Amino acid sequence: MDLEYQKVREELTEKIAKLKREKAPQDLIQKVEEESENLSRSHALKVDAFLQKSKYFGKVGVFEGAGYASKGLYRPMIDCMMFSKGNKPFCKVCENAIIQMIKFYSE
Repeated sequence: MDLEYQKVREELTEKIAKLKREKAPQDLIQKVEEESENLSRSHALKVDAFLQKSKYFGKVGVFEGAGYASKGLYRPMIDCMMFSKGNKPFCKVCENAIIQMIKFYSE
């Protein structure tokens, strides 16, 4: 699912860059940029729905795939800001790390 999305996203990004290089009308550029943003939002919702079905959703562990890498980097929860996009809260581990840093600098 993600590889298919990345392919379409890359094509749209290249199209936007080409339109800008060729000094295309701004309304055309904006139309393609909106298409790209809509695709991104739609994909994020699909990823969220997929991850929420996992038996590991909401559990702390070690999950491979983070920082735009599918292998070699790990995230602490199946859905974490280190993995998927979207307007979502920090995972339990990231939230705890932030609290610890605030305490460190404020106490």
